[in-house]
Amino acid sequence: MNFEDNPVFANMPPLDRMRKIRRDIIKSINEYREKEGHLGLFMDILTNRAATEYAEYLLDHDEDENVKKEILNKHLLVGDVVVLVGISNLEEEEQEDKILYNEFMDAHGLLCELDDDREKLLKPNYTHIGVGFAWNKTSVKVVEFLSEKPLMIN
Repeated sequence: MNFEDNPVFANMPPLDRMRKIRRDIIKSINEYREKEGHLGLFMDILTNRAATEYAEYLLDHDEDENVKKEILNKHLLVGDVVVLVGISNLEEEEQEDKILYNEFMDAHGLLCELDDDREKLLKPNYTHIGVGFAWNKTSVKVVEFLSEKPLMIN
């Protein structure tokens, strides 16, 4: 069904273009966590927005703790947030305006392959994740914000 053409949904915000990639990334993390006997991570919409803003910042800048804190405060996120950044370089023939599913999954896969990052993904006290995306003509970036929250609204 095309929701855009249905008048019942006319006042709804547009669907997130990256929702399928985000869902697959979280699914892959939760599969790893399940093998370790840990509960899965829950998606946090506000953290997704913060992670996307930080990913866009990282396209042109190096990681910066102060900028990260500023973005977290802007999106009302409190507590300790661990940041993981996956990068994948683009081939010349790839277009920057299309959704680069394989490239984003490749950038995320790198995080699962690196021991230090995989340990963070599997840490049992983390309960929530926000996944952000950014890309330009040369690379894609996936930013994953991991956090521990004592309360979840589902």
